[in-house]
Parts: sequence; C-alpha cells; structure tokens
Amino acid sequence: MDSDAKIEQQAIKFLSYLGIKSQSNFFTCYRYPLPILGIIPFKAVVQAMLVKVNLLVFTPNELVIKKVGSGFSLVKIKEKSFDRNVIRIPKKQIKRFEIKNWVVLGMSWGYLMTIEADKTYYFNVAKTIGEDFSTRNFFNVKKNNFYGLVTEDKTNS
Repeated sequence: MDSDAKIEQQAIKFLSYLGIKSQSNFFTCYRYPLPILGIIPFKAVVQAMLVKVNLLVFTPNELVIKKVGSGFSLVKIKEKSFDRNVIRIPKKQIKRFEIKNWVVLGMSWGYLMTIEADKTYYFNVAKTIGEDFSTRNFFNVKKNNFYGLVTEDKTNS
C-alpha cells in the first residue's frame, strides 16, 4: 500500500482533475453490497471479493464516489484511471443520506453511512482514531454536516 501522504496527494490530484478544490473534503472508507456483509466473518477470499475501498468527495453540490482499491488490490489513485470507477451524484438526486454510530452486539464498527439516490450505497468508516488524512478529513466533513448532503445524523459524536 502507498503511504498515507502519497495517497492523500493522489486524491488531491484526482480532485483537481475533476475541477474540485481540495478543502479536506475527502476521505476513504469501505463499501459493501449490504452493511451486514462487512461484519460477518467470511473466509479471507470471500471478504476480499465483497469489500471495496472508496474515496468519497463532498462538495455543496454533489457527492463523488471513486473506487480506489479492494480486498484484492492496494489502495491507489492512478492518473491514467481517473475516469474509471467514478460515480457522481448531484445533491438534488440524494433522497437520503444517513450517518450513524455502527454498534453490533456491543462492538463498535465505526460509522455507517447509507446514501440513497438512484440506488442505495453503504459505507463503513471503520478507522476513526489516528492522524491519517482520512480520519482528519472525515471529522472535518462531518463537522461541516457533509457539506449539506446529510439528511439524518444519528451519531453520538
């Protein structure tokens, strides 16, 4: 895996490519087809097939989702693939954006974000401590109410 600083620089280049100003408005998280699939202890190969690492970018007008890795690949944002695996959801198409503390059987799994637009997306922000750019940016975006995209905040912090 690339270093945290290198991934952050790659993300900033990606934002610039999209014409979005970098304002600590992006972070990485895990995406699963259904939230429960992220906590069921599958064999490593099955888990690797299910998990996708995504970069989420928030602006006042849209949410950008870019796949940047998976259980089979390292986290990388390559310039030659800036156009691939990108979903742009305009704010007006977001029907529901919910964030909540994700606690299952007394264990904290971080935060669960559910975003409903043309389809429903589930993201797990698992690492919520530390000094990496993604953790810092997550709390910055959360403090800014996800740039007005969030419709329900059910978190304790």
